[in-house]
Amino acid sequence: MLFLFFLKRFLVQFLVVFFIIVLILGASNLVLRAEFFSGFWGMMQVFFVMLPLMAIYAMPLSAGIAVQKVVGDLLVEDELLVIDFFRPARRALICATVAFSLILTIIYAPLVFDFAPQSYLRGKRILLNLAKQQFSHLEPQKFHSPYPGLTFFFKEKKDEHVEPRFYNLFLAFHSKDERYIFTANQGYFQQNKILMIDGSVHTICTDKRYTAVFKETTINLDKILNLEKNDKTMNVLKFWNIKKLLSMLKDNDDAVFELIKRLAQFLWLLLFPFLALYSIFILGRKKSNMLVAVITSGVLFLISYISIALAQVVSNSLIFSLLFLYLPLAICLAFSIKFFMSE
Repeated sequence: MLFLFFLKRFLVQFLVVFFIIVLILGASNLVLRAEFFSGFWGMMQVFFVMLPLMAIYAMPLSAGIAVQKVVGDLLVEDELLVIDFFRPARRALICATVAFSLILTIIYAPLVFDFAPQSYLRGKRILLNLAKQQFSHLEPQKFHSPYPGLTFFFKEKKDEHVEPRFYNLFLAFHSKDERYIFTANQGYFQQNKILMIDGSVHTICTDKRYTAVFKETTINLDKILNLEKNDKTMNVLKFWNIKKLLSMLKDNDDAVFELIKRLAQFLWLLLFPFLALYSIFILGRKKSNMLVAVITSGVLFLISYISIALAQVVSNSLIFSLLFLYLPLAICLAFSIKFFMSE
């Protein structure tokens, strides 16, 4: 009975907190990209496509807060006295935490290894399509930035056939190390490309400058906005699902790191409910523990995030990567085992 009592409360509280955090993350994401949206449908497209990506951040926080909120509320009313004096009752609480953790990890595994990486790429493609749709509605004689890193200006626009034609236009975009500036007498869109006529291009690198003129040129939007990368860098690997990562393990050391990084994310979620339970027993008070739950769960999530970020910085060294990824996990696991064995 106690086992089901705790497990049910954990799951209900988790769903409530998860819904709130996803709404906050989703709203923040939409606000940052508000310039892309010309209607409600575009906003909803991006929100639902990016949902798996937001979920991998929301689930650990929600799991920790759910456990601490349930146990913390019972501590306030002294309703956990039975757990302090009866070992079976305390064991029921721990077993409910184990079951809760296992249920979440079953859901979390496909998110981390498959859906979330792909959702980021799909979301980026949707943003690009929305940005391209925005071009048809832009006002002349104004600078526009429909996509981060891209600036567009034109003096006049005429609607011809399906696509509008722009006159006296200026287009600039930049990557990590290079900046490109195009000017042209006229241009228009054709599928995922910009066709520019009678103009010039200026390429600015770190220590070099290039200038060229052209009668006609074509710019691939997917390529300049980094949606078509063929190199095997970390930026591409984060889009790969588990099947593709496993197929590249023998040929790509970065794929090995990406796999162990996602495994670390998975293990952090597995431990979060236990660390939250341990924390609330140590820090819980006889009054509202909501602030304690938010702070301690936030700190635990920050530790996991910093651990993964530091490992990515030293990803060229597998030993140091493993150290940053799994030493904090091992320490937290030791605390959890000690807490469990003491019961």
